Amino acid sequence: MRTHVTARNLLVAMACAASLGGCATATCDPNSAGFVGGLGNAMSGCYVATENRQRATLAQERIRMEAAMADARTSQARAEDAQFRAMNVAAQLANVSQSNAELRRRLEQARARRDTDQASVQAAQEQLDRLERERQSAPANSQALEQLHREQSTLDRLMTQL
Repeated sequence: MRTHVTARNLLVAMACAASLGGCATATCDPNSAGFVGGLGNAMSGCYVATENRQRATLAQERIRMEAAMADARTSQARAEDAQFRAMNVAAQLANVSQSNAELRRRLEQARARRDTDQASVQAAQEQLDRLERERQSAPANSQALEQLHREQSTLDRLMTQL
């Protein structure tokens, strides 16, 4: 008799589960399913499927977020590199300006000496003026700076001969 009661209880439980499975709601939303609909959704596997979709969406969003963070780090590194290069160019331009000022001072000293060839002083003055114009209009890049340094060196050698 005990087996008969257990079998009957099992059949009743299976019937309840089947009937609850039929009570699953169309939205599969645990917030709006109610008690019986929620049990039906749980029995039908609807909640598990929703949870799996949400986990997959979360994993995809994490991947996108990590990619965006990597892009941000790369952009930050590029920006820092560009800023460093700009500061380096600015420092080199300042160095060119200081060198030009020193050349101008030496030129004035040579002009003040009576034994100096004034035609050479005038040629050096013109070259220094041209160099200063180039410094002011030169694009701020390494090639232009190298050219300015070469011209300064040439002018320095000329000034040494005065």
